[in-house]
Amino acid sequence: MPRKNKYATNKDLAKAVRKKLKISEELAREVIDSYLCHIKTNILKSEHVNLKNFGTFDLKKWKSGSYYSINEKRKIEKELKTVSFKPSSIIKRKISD
Repeated sequence: MPRKNKYATNKDLAKAVRKKLKISEELAREVIDSYLCHIKTNILKSEHVNLKNFGTFDLKKWKSGSYYSINEKRKIEKELKTVSFKPSSIIKRKISD
C-alpha cells in the first residue's frame, strides 16, 4: 500500500532499523526514540550536536525584543530561540547531483 504522506516518520525509521539489524520492531522503536531524545536533550542544553556524514544542529538565540501578546493584552519582553541545521558536505553534494 502506498504511503499517504511524504514525510519519513519514527515508525518508518524503526522499520528500516528493524530490517537492517534483524531485531524486533519494539526494540527498533525504542532505539530510535532514545536516539532522538538524546539529540533533543543536547539541543535544549544549548550544546552543539554533530552527526557524522549528516549535519549539525545548534540552538540559535536571537536578540530579545518586545512583542504584543494578544492573550495578555500587553507587551512582553521575550528572547527568541530556534534550532538551526547545517547539512554535511556529503549531503550537500548528493543534493546537488
